[in-house]
Amino acid sequence: MFNVDNSTVLGASIVGGAALTYFMTRKQRPIDPLYDFENQSVEIDENEHIRVCSSNKGKELTTHRFEDVRTLYDALPKGLGLSCDGPCIGQRDGPGKGHYTWLKYSEVIERVRCIGIYSSNRNEWVISEHACYSFSLPVVSLYDSYGKDSIQYILNHAEIKGIFVDTFARIMNILEVLDNLTHLKLIVHFNKFDEQESNKINIYKDKIEIIYFDDLLKIGKLNLIPPNPPKPNDIATVCYTSGTTGNPKGALLTHLNIIANEAAINDRLNRPHINFCSDKPRPVHMSYLPLAHMLERQASMMVFLAGGRIGFLSGDITCLPSDAQELKPYDMPIVPRLMNKLYNSVHNQLKGSSIKQMLFKRAIAAKEEDRKKGIYRKNTFYDKLVFNKIREKLGGNIVRMATGSAPISDEVMIFARAVFSCPIPEGYGQTEATCSVTFSHPFDVKLGHCGPPVSCYMVKLVDVPEMDYYAKNNQGEICCKGPSVFKGYLKDEEKTAEAIDKDGWLHTGDIGMWLPNGCLKIIDRKKNLFKLSQGEYISPEKIENIYLRSQFVAQIIIEGDSLKDYVVGIVVPDVDYLREHFKNSNLDLKTFCSKEESKRLILDDLERIGKATGLMSYEKVRKIHLHPELMSLENGLATPTMKIKRAQVRSYFKNIIQNLYNEKVEEVPKAKI
Repeated sequence: MFNVDNSTVLGASIVGGAALTYFMTRKQRPIDPLYDFENQSVEIDENEHIRVCSSNKGKELTTHRFEDVRTLYDALPKGLGLSCDGPCIGQRDGPGKGHYTWLKYSEVIERVRCIGIYSSNRNEWVISEHACYSFSLPVVSLYDSYGKDSIQYILNHAEIKGIFVDTFARIMNILEVLDNLTHLKLIVHFNKFDEQESNKINIYKDKIEIIYFDDLLKIGKLNLIPPNPPKPNDIATVCYTSGTTGNPKGALLTHLNIIANEAAINDRLNRPHINFCSDKPRPVHMSYLPLAHMLERQASMMVFLAGGRIGFLSGDITCLPSDAQELKPYDMPIVPRLMNKLYNSVHNQLKGSSIKQMLFKRAIAAKEEDRKKGIYRKNTFYDKLVFNKIREKLGGNIVRMATGSAPISDEVMIFARAVFSCPIPEGYGQTEATCSVTFSHPFDVKLGHCGPPVSCYMVKLVDVPEMDYYAKNNQGEICCKGPSVFKGYLKDEEKTAEAIDKDGWLHTGDIGMWLPNGCLKIIDRKKNLFKLSQGEYISPEKIENIYLRSQFVAQIIIEGDSLKDYVVGIVVPDVDYLREHFKNSNLDLKTFCSKEESKRLILDDLERIGKATGLMSYEKVRKIHLHPELMSLENGLATPTMKIKRAQVRSYFKNIIQNLYNEKVEEVPKAKI
């Protein structure tokens, strides 16, 4: 006879009651009635297989949304009118401290009288950005994670004469390479310095002008100069992108590029008859992704053009829960790494309780069934019992999210849509395309794709015969054309010609496939650059060239998974060095590779080299497989000149790479060989 304790009976009662309440109270609402989800894009050229979104067939590509907003300079005045001079941008006193203090639209516009920006997200970032737009000055945005070498290269390459900087540490990154900077004349700092910091800064004041931001504003008020607004085809910003090898490239984006892309994204996400947050006032946006990234810049632009407000992260990413609970945002972009953390955190809390696991599984299933019918509600029994507590981690008011910096698994996407009970469309794009090339419809019930082209783009797939992808089979390299294609790379005509062909098509280097419903699915990459789950670009050649400094390594291949946040490696050890190192001329490489101690020995050395050369944490290899045979022409893994054939290597080691990711990540003890 089975023993059933009270908690099990109680759990069953709860589940039964939840199901009854849920199914008796749910109401269906129609999905977008003007959108054909089975035919989301249409072919307009049968020879080149060019496609546009179905709703854009026979129309001009989108170039703008408002007649009075043709440049980024026009955005803040538009927001001022829509919000009746409401809150615009805000920040807290410090990491996790105090309430958000807001600047109104008129206060931001009043301060816009001021070229590179090297800072984390904050009020002064936006003020400085729009100050540049007021006088047709291009903004060169630098990631706040850049070190001295990258800063030196970009400041010289872009010939930056003035730069806005937030912290003392970042100013010192500039000052310590000042003798190598040929154009920089002015540094404007956002933060005040203490006495010790001021003393260190003053050493450089005979070489460069350094001024506090608030003092600059005072000077500007006493010396007002009429604005010189930009034209749509003027350069708005230079965004430096990661190169596969060597230095970053400066992508030139115009005001037209950005305004057209914003309008097209808005057309996809905010269709008037599917306004799923109509019960909310003007948008409140949580800005935590770097403003140096076009995804965050476009999200911010959409908020300004709706008269909404933006709250900035008060510190590092660990401040996000505290800040979100204070700000209570209505919308925010979500990156897979953040959602994966929330997913893992929730499931870890469910361990050890079969009742909790069963209840949560039932709750997810009920929400998923509703999602497939276009129903998103937050007032069900399951919301009150399960999901509201999780939502509160990000403020409890989220009505819209979007993802696109890296792929997200179906399992995590289903979890996220259930927890937040809101659409989470997924996009695809790159800096050279301004931001988005495709975006899924908010109420598309199918997962695993990036939607059809947005309305500022035509998209086609071109043959990649060496990878066996052909446009006639609806597979190939993704190419796009339209008003949001960038103007080229700064001072690099050769790379520009590689990216944009003579007919104006941008070749993305990514491999896509058209699904039967007209949506695009990313299936491979032609270029070697790839993203990890946190959205960071990885250049395998760069990492490999660093690790080849190890005397233990003859060959190394770095591989990644867009659903993971670290890289793994295939290593062919240098047998000659090993025999010398161990003073054993008879050392057998196959036997050596089979030992766990051998793997630890080489990992120790790779860790040492990675640390010494300044590799970022996400660039450092976490797991390796030792292979006893050189990749060569004979085994089909290398060319006659010994260049590695990555596609073939990836296929050959597919199961091994997957097994490396399936293994538990542990601290590797030091080798005892």
